[in-house]
Order: sequence, then C-alpha cells, then structure tokens
Amino acid sequence: MRFANDLILFAHLVDNGSYSATARALGVQKSFLSRRISALEAALGLALLQRGAGGIRVTELGKRVYASACGIREMRDEAFRVVGEQLHTPSGALSVVCPTLLSEMLFADVAVAFAASHPKVELTFDVRTILPTAGLDAYDIVILPATEGLPDADFVARRILLADYRLVASPGWRAESDRQSLDDLQDCAAIGWWHDGAPERWKLVDLHGNMRELTVSPVLRTNDLSLAAKAAIAGLGLARLPAAQAAPHVAAGRLVHVLPDCQPHPVSVYAAYPSRRTVTAAGRAFIAALQEAANA
Repeated sequence: MRFANDLILFAHLVDNGSYSATARALGVQKSFLSRRISALEAALGLALLQRGAGGIRVTELGKRVYASACGIREMRDEAFRVVGEQLHTPSGALSVVCPTLLSEMLFADVAVAFAASHPKVELTFDVRTILPTAGLDAYDIVILPATEGLPDADFVARRILLADYRLVASPGWRAESDRQSLDDLQDCAAIGWWHDGAPERWKLVDLHGNMRELTVSPVLRTNDLSLAAKAAIAGLGLARLPAAQAAPHVAAGRLVHVLPDCQPHPVSVYAAYPSRRTVTAAGRAFIAALQEAANA
C-alpha cells in the first residue's frame, strides 16, 4: 500500500495525542509529520482529525482507520522481528559441503556438535571425496582447501586453518631408494594427486623459506588422501600427506619422514560462501565453530 508508512505515522499520532509529542517520540520534524497526515487525508478523501485550540480529536471514521493502521504497524513489527531473529539467532536451513578427509579428521565432529547445540538449524553436511567444479554456489558454506588462494571470485572466503603437509614413504621404500637429497629425489616414484593428467611438480619450502620444486613420476594418481596413505604404506613411492594424517602412521612406524628440511607448501582451508548471498546467523555460527575447532 502506497500510504502504509503514513498510516503507521497516524497510529503513532493518535497514541501520543499531539503532533509535538509524536515528533519527539519518532525523532522527526513536526512539519514533516503534519504534511504526511495531510497527504494521507487527501488520499483517503476524508478528515481523520479535527484540529482545535484544545489539540486534536480523532473523527469517527478516523477511529476506524486507526484500528486498521495499528494492524499494519503490528504486521510491520512482526516482519522486522522475524528478520531480526533470522539474522541474530541461528535457525533455518544451512547446507555445507566438505571434502572427505577434512570431514574425517576434524569437521565431522564440528557438524555433530553444532547440530546438537543449535536445534533450530536444519543442517545438511554433504561430504565429497573431491569437491565438484560447478554448482558450489548451491551451498551456503563450502569448506575449501587451496594452495594458492581461491580461484573463484564469486566467493567470499575466511581462512579457517593452515594445514602443514609432509613428505613420507614406507621405511622399506626409503631404505631401498637410498635418496637423501632433493636432487636425489627428482623423478622418483610417487603417489600423485589426480588433476587432469598434468605433470607432477611438487612445490616445496626449505628451512630458509625458499621455494623449491620436486618432479616425481607417479605410479598411482588419486584424489583420495586416505588411498594415498595406503599406497605409501604399501611401498609404492613418495607421498605428500597432511601432517595430521601422517603423524599416527609415523608414530606406528608404518611411514617415515623424507627430506625433513624441505617440506610441501602448506594448504589453506577456507570456509567460503557465495558473494551474492548474505550469510545468515546459522552460517556465521557454523563458521565460528569451524574456527574454534581448528584453533583448539
């Protein structure tokens, strides 16, 4: 309705009893209030108020309009209440997609704890072996690992953690290969990361922060880091694994560190969301839970 705001002003005017009191209560000029009420009366074609030395008096028709105006004001206030609750109280549907390994190592527990502590949120936690190259904007939050920043400018991202990686191999492979230096390891057998069949060149960082490069000859390529760990344990070759994933295997003697002074470039893990979409209270709360778990 074109004059809905004016009707709400009229309801306030009746409640406060005068133009001056209403102007003070709403923080507007008395002249502005007078113009809007006059415009409302002109649009309705009737007088809502009778003005006199004793102040204003609501006409009989004005009383009926006042009742309707109060209803409009209540509906507006309810709409703002609902929006405010959605913005400030976690509720409603929330869809998240996460790579399998990150889910298994850390974020599955976050999803369970979040669902338990936020019963008003309908959480969908989609776990994928590898994230799809298209359709990510259908999710509210994408948990996304990246080595060189985010490739998609349509997403806004917040870094959750910086994951260290290690070069590892089975003790048998390490002993048999007798490769001790970066030069020795060039073109060695390895477990590669599947990415369109491109040559495997691993970026490494030495103790002085210098970038180095290791070219390997994959005997197996996979997009599953759990499979990569199994292949390394089986002695197929050198592997790049997240430090947290490699640690229990190293502790158990199934894997050993290779070239500890020159390690793979760390991988950033982001919580990303479509830039065209406003993050809800549920989304903000979930991202905060991810950050808390990553920093624990």
